[in-house]
Amino acid sequence: MMTRADDVQDLRVLVFAPIGRDAALTSELLRRASVPCHLCTSVAEVCEGIQIGAGAVLLTEEALGDPQIDELAATLESQPAWSDISVLLFAGDDRTQASMRTLRRLEVLRNVTLLDRPVRVTAVLSTVQAALRSRQRQYELRDVLVALHSARNDAERANRLKDEFLATLSHELRTPLNAILGWVSMLRQTQIDAGRVPQILEIVERNAKAQAQLIADVLDVSRMITGRLSLNLEPVVVTRVLLDAVNTVRPAADAKGIDLHVAPTVEAPIINADAERLQQVFWNLLSNAVKFTPRGGRIDVALAPSDRSFLDVTIADTGIGLSPEFLPFAFERFRQADQSFTRTQAGLGLGLAIVKHLVEMHGGQVSVASGGVGQGATFQVRLPLAGVVLAKTSADDHEDQPADTFVRPDFSGRLILVVEDDPTTRELLVTMLSQCQARVEAVDSAQSAIDHIDQELPALILADLGMPEEDGLTMMRRIRRRPPDRGGRIPSVALSAYARGEDRRAAIAAGFDDFLTKPAMPADVLRMIERRLT
Repeated sequence: MMTRADDVQDLRVLVFAPIGRDAALTSELLRRASVPCHLCTSVAEVCEGIQIGAGAVLLTEEALGDPQIDELAATLESQPAWSDISVLLFAGDDRTQASMRTLRRLEVLRNVTLLDRPVRVTAVLSTVQAALRSRQRQYELRDVLVALHSARNDAERANRLKDEFLATLSHELRTPLNAILGWVSMLRQTQIDAGRVPQILEIVERNAKAQAQLIADVLDVSRMITGRLSLNLEPVVVTRVLLDAVNTVRPAADAKGIDLHVAPTVEAPIINADAERLQQVFWNLLSNAVKFTPRGGRIDVALAPSDRSFLDVTIADTGIGLSPEFLPFAFERFRQADQSFTRTQAGLGLGLAIVKHLVEMHGGQVSVASGGVGQGATFQVRLPLAGVVLAKTSADDHEDQPADTFVRPDFSGRLILVVEDDPTTRELLVTMLSQCQARVEAVDSAQSAIDHIDQELPALILADLGMPEEDGLTMMRRIRRRPPDRGGRIPSVALSAYARGEDRRAAIAAGFDDFLTKPAMPADVLRMIERRLT
């Protein structure tokens, strides 16, 4: 451990011998032994030297007659708790006389070692070295105490942030839940004008999605902290991912009258990235820009190579901006510029921390600049290019159909086995599939699913993972061990609330063909089933 005691000043010996040649002789003796020392001309200089830094104090008995000796006693008494500097005192020739003359003074000088003259050289050096070793241990103790104090402050700060985060989390979860429960209760207990029902359902859906996003953010941060967040890297056209994110937030921007402008790009650089996580980065930054930009504001999105090795994605808004005090902490977990009860914007303060972590996992960097409160903010994501390969953008890049234009598939005559222990989810899946003309059999346990397969082979299995007695992973392993004519190759999709990357990998390793995370939109479930049945 590096300490201040590594400096010569902190291990020097302060020498004050006001009479005779004791000062010069002692200085020469210590110099030959490579012990740093400083000759003082008064007790006041000794006191000053102790406050600046010293390893030991060496006095002769005559120094005790200095009128400022009480100042030395006060300086020694005011040392911090870790410090107890040694005072070495050369006493007179007569042991008895020396003791009687000095004992009254020694009582106030704390840690004193008395050496009677004439003093042997070896005794002086041995005593000085022992005092300096003791002083070194004191410096080490000081550093430990400083580190502990710093750690305690960090822990207290972390606890405060945690408490603030939990209070915010409770608020953010309860707010949409209040809207959901309130409107559902009114729909059940009172007569609502039929014309308002679509609007109410939209409110319920919006708040449910908000809750799902909050939970997803918390889980992402948990994976970040434990090092379990992983990427599925593949060549990705950045322009497509960025435009997907822009199109996702554009309705919210239009609702606020915000001009969301994307600079045109002729080339579409390719990077090695996890497309889903990269879209999460852009979506977080864009949704923040929409959230913090007032009505009638502007958001500019640009993509351009910074050189042959990196690509810059810039998102600039004319929103509320960031104060210079908050700017260095913008990407810290649980930090928000406004954490008061009167804050105007909701959120957990996790989005930018997730952005930073994901960008750095891709080998990139993210930065923010702002002219101050009311001056807007500019976020820049810099990502490494996958070589110099370029691809032309095309409107045909978008393969996925938006949920609102999704055409319901036709599963006429196809038997789908639903394995789900939660009755409400089971009923939802049965209803959803039945509306696609599928024959649906629903069971609530793995063993019931095996028994049904023995009676009739389904066209597809849609199963939960977390179930009592036997989970979906064990069930699928049992099915995959069967020969094909007994169901060993039935297409299967896992639908689970276990949302970690390792949960997905475990499902695929067990034999599932695909994996969906709850909550899943009906269009996404039906689209995946259709893909597996064709």
